[in-house]
Amino acid sequence: MNLLDTLASYVPQIILHHLRAHPGGLTDPFSESRQAATFFADISGFTPLTERLAQSGPDGAERLASILNEYFGTLINLVHEYGGDIVKFAGDALLAVWPDTLHEKTLPELTALAAQCAIQAQMALREYKNDTHLRLALRIGIGAGEVLNVHLGGKHNRWEFFLTGDGLVQASSAEKMAQPGTIAISPKAWALIQPQFQGTPIENGFYELHPPGAEISPCPIPTVE
Repeated sequence: MNLLDTLASYVPQIILHHLRAHPGGLTDPFSESRQAATFFADISGFTPLTERLAQSGPDGAERLASILNEYFGTLINLVHEYGGDIVKFAGDALLAVWPDTLHEKTLPELTALAAQCAIQAQMALREYKNDTHLRLALRIGIGAGEVLNVHLGGKHNRWEFFLTGDGLVQASSAEKMAQPGTIAISPKAWALIQPQFQGTPIENGFYELHPPGAEISPCPIPTVE
């Protein structure tokens, strides 16, 4: 097993894609602009759950880890099933992208995959229960547009990877408009998937996405040889 195979379970596919294309490794900082659908999910109810379980000491910490692993595990599996690339965890939030570097698909097709994934995630986790009887719910924001894949650093051969761009701003803004258990989608992303999906206006051109959406076959990320 080579190094890239070892890293595959721990780093985003967009990094592996670049490393396979440049086996010599990074020598200079760079940025790459791509078109992508973006997906930002935040767990509502995480803080009360943490406070409740903190009262139980070490046992509570183990229960919290178990609950989050189970909850996130369902979401992660669905993102992968629909071809998304998870690029960041931040506490109780997850960021995933559907970039055109990993799929030979148009931006509307990628956005439809992200939207269908969001619908399936809400349906799968809506009835999730844990032994604390505190409810967890997802707020999901969907965007679409330019995403910059940036690698900075190089000092002592240490590099920092991050994403930026309008597509991420859209997903973040949409997530802030979503109520727990719902999906909000940016104006640009909504325009790309009409009339394939159902939704109702929220404000400023954003829409709340409703199931049932159009049935779209899952599209796992293809293996890069």
